[in-house]
Amino acid sequence: MIARKRKRRNLIFSLLLFGAALALLIMVTPKEVQKRASYSTGTEDGLVDTHEQASAEYKGLMISELMSSNHTAVPDDHGEYSDWIEVWNHSGHDIPLEGVGLSDDGSAIRFLFPKITLKDDGRIIVFCDKTNQVDTGRPLHAKFKLSSVGETVYLFDPNAYLLDSVPYKIMSSDMSWALLEDGNFAEVSYFSPGYPNTEEGHLAYREDTMVIEGSLVINEIMANAKSGLADQDGEYVDWIELYNTTDQTINLDNYALSDNEAKPLKWRFPQGAVVAPRSYYLVFCSKKDRRDDATTIPHTNFALSAEHDTVVLSDSNGHLVDRVTVDNLPSDCTYAKDANGLFSIHQYATPGRPNDDIAGADLDLRQRNASGVFLSEVMASNDSTVIYQDGPYVDWIELYNSGTSTVDLSGYGLSDSIDRPRKWQFPAGTSIGPGEYKIILCDGSDTVYNPSVIQHTSYRISRTECETVCLSDPSGHVLDKLILPVIPTNVSYGRTLGMSGFFYYDVPTPGAANGLNGFLGYAPKPAFSVQPGLHHSPVSLTLSVEDGYTIYYTT
Repeated sequence: MIARKRKRRNLIFSLLLFGAALALLIMVTPKEVQKRASYSTGTEDGLVDTHEQASAEYKGLMISELMSSNHTAVPDDHGEYSDWIEVWNHSGHDIPLEGVGLSDDGSAIRFLFPKITLKDDGRIIVFCDKTNQVDTGRPLHAKFKLSSVGETVYLFDPNAYLLDSVPYKIMSSDMSWALLEDGNFAEVSYFSPGYPNTEEGHLAYREDTMVIEGSLVINEIMANAKSGLADQDGEYVDWIELYNTTDQTINLDNYALSDNEAKPLKWRFPQGAVVAPRSYYLVFCSKKDRRDDATTIPHTNFALSAEHDTVVLSDSNGHLVDRVTVDNLPSDCTYAKDANGLFSIHQYATPGRPNDDIAGADLDLRQRNASGVFLSEVMASNDSTVIYQDGPYVDWIELYNSGTSTVDLSGYGLSDSIDRPRKWQFPAGTSIGPGEYKIILCDGSDTVYNPSVIQHTSYRISRTECETVCLSDPSGHVLDKLILPVIPTNVSYGRTLGMSGFFYYDVPTPGAANGLNGFLGYAPKPAFSVQPGLHHSPVSLTLSVEDGYTIYYTT
């Protein structure tokens, strides 16, 4: 009996001792006992499937700032004010972030960094708005939000081991929870995403996101492209040209474009994109939303309407920087600034060039024409130039093959309308040899002869309606165009080999190279301040002419 009682006492004592030890363990062990996540958004089954050990390479990577109630402080790339977390590399060396995770749950990784490297002492921002955006070159977004009443955020290495955890409390709107120089976190008003967590860092952030009025302007708009500059897919799409008016490089991280004044931050530029001093920056407006590479022409997430549209340039806070409205813009024409800073319709697009550099724009057009065949000479009113013996005097177009190979013109289009580039097509078997000049008669007869002889189009060319003659490939892709001015009878218009620009020729040369006798145009008639007639007393006469011309006279 005594032995049983002794055993019972020993059992009770052992239980009490175990309970005390367990209580002590609970008291001295932190609540966050999870040192490694069990679940990850980066695996197919959602489970962490790696058995690798924690890597010392990531020591020094930490959460340095967060904002859980962002109302008006830091806009994201969509113009929204999302929660955000800042990760800081305080390791002393560059760290590859691919596979590093963030979460608001200590057991499950909800965001994984893409293949990017964070430089030593570098900081990177992740917006927390329940969307997953991890494309390289674009702002990062995590598929979770931060609680406005306080919680803990976690940082994991690629093997799901915990690197850092930061608990935070309820904070006021637009206040950040920041790691200060003394090593402690505190609620501060001087938020500084991407910069040191100091008042100086806050001022640097503000200065970097501030824009100077008039420094970056909208310079040219194409809203219905038919020729010229094609995008990476070979398509003619709308585009916008910006111009840096200053002698300083402009960082486009601080700007946004839109076609909706109510949503000025509709599209943001690629990260790291800049405009050099006194230089141009092009953006395709194709709805393709491509901005992965800051060195190529990006694409917006909207397209433009030539009928009526407004282009809005704003700063990163949505404040208006510049705005231009296009209305009833003709096909393949741009709305561009002139020398006086006023917008007007321009028949020749000049992407990447001054808006009055028509010769340069034509050079660009010909360089983009891979066929090497271009429009050489056009006559729109002919009553004296003989094309072939006993033939009628008709309008004509001359093509020239500048290449070294014969080009098959079967199915190529020739038109007097940029909107109908294949209005007339070359019959099968038509070709043009290297260095050859080929004449096409524009008499409206649409006569199909043997491809080796002169062809006749289905239309005539107007002398006074300023038509656009264009050449296209069989798919309708415009290769070349010539915008015709008013051309006097028996005068042709075209290009001279080895010279830039367009010329009139009072000695047309169908079937041969244009001579050096071309001239740029006709001077306008001067205006007289006094009506002509017989005057019986001395008069004071003033002659005037529009800008760009000089009056020469004798007495």
